[in-house]
Amino acid sequence: MLYVENMSEIWKIGYARVSTDDQDMAMQIAALEKYGCDRIIEETGSGSKMDRPGWKRVIKMRRPQDTIVVWKLDRLGRTLTGVIEAVEQMEKEGVHFVSLTEKIDTESAMGKAFFRMGLIFAELERDLISERTKAGIAIRRAQGVRFGQPHSIKDNQLRLDAFRPHVDDGSALTMVPREALEILNAADPDAKPIASHETYRRWRKDGFEGIE
Repeated sequence: MLYVENMSEIWKIGYARVSTDDQDMAMQIAALEKYGCDRIIEETGSGSKMDRPGWKRVIKMRRPQDTIVVWKLDRLGRTLTGVIEAVEQMEKEGVHFVSLTEKIDTESAMGKAFFRMGLIFAELERDLISERTKAGIAIRRAQGVRFGQPHSIKDNQLRLDAFRPHVDDGSALTMVPREALEILNAADPDAKPIASHETYRRWRKDGFEGIE
């Protein structure tokens, strides 16, 4: 963190943020120093919310004509609404905003326009990535790929094979959960034992899913 002695001068205040302790902000610091920031506030925290201690310090110290500088737009925040509100508040206070990577400088009218356009495209890119991810998951599910933790019964072929005869002859419908769990657990001694009767009851209610 860098300090200035002359409090009357206009400041360039750098803000550097990483999400976790194992991430390195050295590149951000170097870029902010090269730009000529008089003071740099460093912070470790999620960008999903603007209510962060380090960012609050920036808000408290900034004054009209000061410039807030970030290495990249997403260092300020990860949400479109949060970033727009933060920059609009700076404009009301007469504070400028610069993002080095995107070459955004709100001191000019063109810079303000590029700022808003950049945010819109960034949000669009995140939405497209989200849509592609969801579409990919839907296709994989349609192909039979399961996501999440494997089910202790329907995703265990040994247990399904062992219990299939009881489904075929109808005895599974009258079997008490304790008896069913004894059969299922014995079928695969290496798997984690099924301890809850409710696990079996839910599987039975779902029509013994996995047994065709």
